[in-house]
Amino acid sequence: MLYKFDFRPYRRKFKQPLKTSHGVWEIREGIILRLATATGKIGWGEIAPLSWFGSETLATALDFCRELPPQITDETIASIPDRLPACQFAFESAKIAIAKPVFNLNSLTYSGLLPAGETALNSWQKLWYCGYRTFKWKIAVNPIEEELKIFESLVDALPKKAKLRLDANEGLSLEEANRWLEKCDNFGETIEFMEQPLAVREFEKMLRLSDRFSTPIALDESVASWRQME
Repeated sequence: MLYKFDFRPYRRKFKQPLKTSHGVWEIREGIILRLATATGKIGWGEIAPLSWFGSETLATALDFCRELPPQITDETIASIPDRLPACQFAFESAKIAIAKPVFNLNSLTYSGLLPAGETALNSWQKLWYCGYRTFKWKIAVNPIEEELKIFESLVDALPKKAKLRLDANEGLSLEEANRWLEKCDNFGETIEFMEQPLAVREFEKMLRLSDRFSTPIALDESVASWRQME
């Protein structure tokens, strides 16, 4: 199939800076792309690279888009190299939107993002009243002793039906991950999962942690490309 292709970059400042184990994140940059068919069907995609996450840089993604002709084909999209995972995702998303344009967003559930540190204790209430029943909390931002105390207070404060996801963004050592997972196991199904506790290169260690503890371990940075998922 032949698609008319155009794109535009964006740069948006977060309403509130996001603190992760990688540092403070204040601005989101990316590219919005559009594919259009001869019959008027349109699909949108977003290239949102995070080089520290394992994707290409924004500059590399922009260069790729600028080198493409105004009209591209399915073969063009299929040939996007694995070194450009954010570009692969965006173009495939736009294709899917054209093939299956009707999608009920109301069928999805979302987690509310809590701020790192002690501020989370006074932030979940507003999200709860907005309808969120699952929360995500960034850890490995502050000293572990401090975070574990906040964690216990947070779990005690949350309603019984609430679920909590912990996201370490590769920020824990193996010893710290063991301590966190021991604590998580004490709270049972309230803890939905621990996300990316260790660095990408420590995949085998995460497998062993998964075998040792009942709290599920989710991967994030470890599956930043199709090759990693395979």
